[in-house]
Amino acid sequence: MSDQISDRVKWIEHKGHKIFFNDYSGLDEASYLAAIDESLRKISEIDPGTVILFLDDVTGTFTTSKIKAKFREIEHEMAKYKYVIAVVGVSGMMKIIARAFMWDMYFAKDREDAKEWLIKQAKKIEAKQPVG
Repeated sequence: MSDQISDRVKWIEHKGHKIFFNDYSGLDEASYLAAIDESLRKISEIDPGTVILFLDDVTGTFTTSKIKAKFREIEHEMAKYKYVIAVVGVSGMMKIIARAFMWDMYFAKDREDAKEWLIKQAKKIEAKQPVG
């Protein structure tokens, strides 16, 4: 795994909460697929049932049939977890297309908006189960 990709798929901290950050912004198809594979690898290391806060930045990317298929793999893997997801970089018609994959995502204005929304969601579920 190149450092370029592994640096794009990582845990970040915001206001005391861990957020699983996928920075897919500006990637070509091959790099995008490699980043999704890295995300899948890291997700598989998380205990099933864990609540995960996701922040995905897809600014300047495009979707191909291979990328759609890879996201279906993530959806399958995500069935083991409770999660909330905020996405940056999706606008207009792409929001409609993105909703075809996952209905329960928040389309944020920017990364800061996404992090703030995720923290609000974490606070709503904290009493039920620890997040991260």
